[in-house]
Amino acid sequence: MPYIRSILHGRTKPHVFSWFIWARGLAEATCRLTRQVGGALLALMGRLIQTVPAAGTADAAELAARQTPELERLKALCESHQDSSSEKLGAFCRGMLKDWTVIDRCMTRACR
Repeated sequence: MPYIRSILHGRTKPHVFSWFIWARGLAEATCRLTRQVGGALLALMGRLIQTVPAAGTADAAELAARQTPELERLKALCESHQDSSSEKLGAFCRGMLKDWTVIDRCMTRACR
């Protein structure tokens, strides 16, 4: 998986929405814990992404207020599973946390 290694080594910065695709893969995993956490990650990210199209017309403060609670839940979930015994789940969570500044900025300011 050269792409994942490149991300983990900081040579590649994935697009915010690519994390959504990764979370879907985790949600479909065979390991019960990975599937449960992946499903929770996918649900949170889905709710966050649903508000992005309207973000172009939303007031920045209103958008941030709407997104912040979900972002806090997403970050807490990643923090609690970054050292998971599931290699893929741990890598996903560490990657999210490493890119957190970009994710937070894009989701609360609509990548303006």
